[in-house]
Amino acid sequence: MDIGNVQNVRRVRNLRNVHFIRQRKIYKIRKNPYIELTNNEFRKKYRFSKAECLQIVNEIRDFLPRAVNNRGKPISPSLQLLIALRYLARGQVQDDNGDLHGVSQPTVSRCSSQICRALASLKNNYIKFPLTNEELASKKADFRRKFNMPYCLR
Repeated sequence: MDIGNVQNVRRVRNLRNVHFIRQRKIYKIRKNPYIELTNNEFRKKYRFSKAECLQIVNEIRDFLPRAVNNRGKPISPSLQLLIALRYLARGQVQDDNGDLHGVSQPTVSRCSSQICRALASLKNNYIKFPLTNEELASKKADFRRKFNMPYCLR
């Protein structure tokens, strides 16, 4: 055995006594679009007004998982909604959406799925189909007049 190998063995033995210091996680700075954007900028980015978004958040808050502690800097329900709306409205790559809001791509995906499930749970409050022939005829006429969609209901 040569002297170089002996020195390497000693170095490895000495490493057993070294305690490595775990590096602290560095979180991205999250912006608050409700404060930083004007009403027009907010509507352009999210297709809803600030008041409408806050109203939606109040309705879906109970359907979202709650943060038990502050570990990992939990995302507020209002920011989760904005992340999901931006992704759904623009269909952007999730990385760009994450960069805009100061979160990672997996977080964008998680927020989007949680918000969509929460919104879907409210479907019975907002989606109503006509029950009688008269209601059906009235809705058909409304869709034709308002949106030029004569055959949306059959």
